[in-house]
This record gives sequence, structure tokens and C-alpha cells, in this order.
Amino acid sequence: MMDKTGTPGEGTRPASWQSSLALDHYDDGAVLAAIRGHWSAIENGTHDRRDVSLGEDTNRTAGRKAAAALASLRNLANGIYELEFRQAVQQGLDELDRGEGIPIEKVKAVIAEWAGK
Repeated sequence: MMDKTGTPGEGTRPASWQSSLALDHYDDGAVLAAIRGHWSAIENGTHDRRDVSLGEDTNRTAGRKAAAALASLRNLANGIYELEFRQAVQQGLDELDRGEGIPIEKVKAVIAEWAGK
């Protein structure tokens, strides 16, 4: 059994994962890094936005239908954020491809807008 650092230890729990990776092509460290990277992206991405920005963990809606409706609205908000973020990144990459510089003031304005300031 391994702890979060990948070191065998007491009090750790066994876990299992399914993967399409050909394990004979990867060592244990590479597989562990892939698993950690996957969950890190989830925890620092969509779950962080849902928990921090949308207050999902603090919500105490009791009704099942109301809770489902709120979850749907959070999913919609998260989807819109993802689309807008990808479009903004693509726009920035397109500008760089055309040899256009991105003024630092524009970068600061976009960051401030995303941060809600």
C-alpha cells in the first residue's frame, strides 16, 4: 500500500484503477504520475470551480429536485466558463501566430475580468 507520496506506509488504503495503458510499456512511477496528474487536474479544475466559485460544498438544499436543478445550473455555468476560457486562449494564440503582440494592459484587463474585479 502507498500513501499520497507513493511511499509505502501504515494506514494507507489499497486502490485500483482501470486504464487502457499498456503497462508493459510504462514503469510504476509513470503510471502513478499519470493517475496523480489526472486527479490533480480534476481537483484543481472543475471541482475547484464548483466548490470555491459556485459554493457547491456549502449548499444545503434539501429537496432532491431543487438540488438536481442547482447541479444542472452549476454544470451549465462550468461549461460556459470552459468555452469562454478556451476561446480566449485560442484568440491569444491566433494573435501570436499572426505576429501580433498582446499588450500587457489587455492581459491585465482579461485577468481582472475573469477574477471579477
